[in-house]
Amino acid sequence: MINEIETSCEANMKKSIEHMRHSFKTLRTGKVMISVLDGIRVDYYGTMSALDQVGSVIATDATTIVISPWEKPLVSAIESAISKANIGVNPNSDGEKIILNFPPM
Repeated sequence: MINEIETSCEANMKKSIEHMRHSFKTLRTGKVMISVLDGIRVDYYGTMSALDQVGSVIATDATTIVISPWEKPLVSAIESAISKANIGVNPNSDGEKIILNFPPM
């Protein structure tokens, strides 16, 4: 019985630590980090893929992230995925890349 309780507690503690790590990744600190996009998945020809698997993701300055998809048809799918993720920014696109402007902290 004690082993069951110990195993259950250990599993719950691991979940709590993992949740905290995710929260730290999305914490805004004055400089935008591309890890804020880690949980976003894009429909890539029927397969849900991470953003860094469908294009390059670069933080160009303290408040801007630029996503350059490797294929132009993915621009709208990436915009849609970012909008659904509700990360606090609206994606702007010029047809070839997506620009995310985060408010300064």
